Amino acid sequence: MKTKLVIVEGIPGSGKSTLSRYIHDMLNTHQIESELFLEGNLRHPADYESVACMPNEELDRLRSIYSEVFHYIDPFVSLNGNDSLIAYVLAQQSAQNEIPSSLYEEIRRYEIYDGVPVEKHCELMIQRWKSFVKDQREKEKLMILECCFLQNPGCALLARHDAGDDRFIQHVSQIAEQIQELNPILFYLKQPNVREIMIG
Repeated sequence: MKTKLVIVEGIPGSGKSTLSRYIHDMLNTHQIESELFLEGNLRHPADYESVACMPNEELDRLRSIYSEVFHYIDPFVSLNGNDSLIAYVLAQQSAQNEIPSSLYEEIRRYEIYDGVPVEKHCELMIQRWKSFVKDQREKEKLMILECCFLQNPGCALLARHDAGDDRFIQHVSQIAEQIQELNPILFYLKQPNVREIMIG
């Protein structure tokens, strides 16, 4: 079975973006259709970049308070059970910064990476990966993703939530289980001197 997913990982500054672009260009040269999503892409298919998860009742409260401007927000809201997912940076960009800073900050407090409990974060991320795999299963195009398999979970679970090594390993193992059917290829850029990369 051919792979439908390439993942590029490594610590910040290790060259992930450079390698990801090279792989993408090389595949295009060989007429292999692929799509590349780098770190920070607001429309990332397997990650949440600048997305909030807010209880529906809180969203309704804000909608009533900011009724005159909420039409800027609503196109970027999707229901997720008792919560709503809000792509707040995309909304602000689309609105050309017409969203009041007070409303923006109210929404940003529920940022998926550091504004919800760690178990909620993990639940949302596993849901996201499941959805990605379901969509990718039907496509011929190969997907190249950067830093969303190890680096981002590590930053969230270890640095922001201090959830511990075991919870991090469990979470990454759950992601690995989800993507297995895509026959993924993982490139990990190992750095001999981490301190030099991170500080220098």
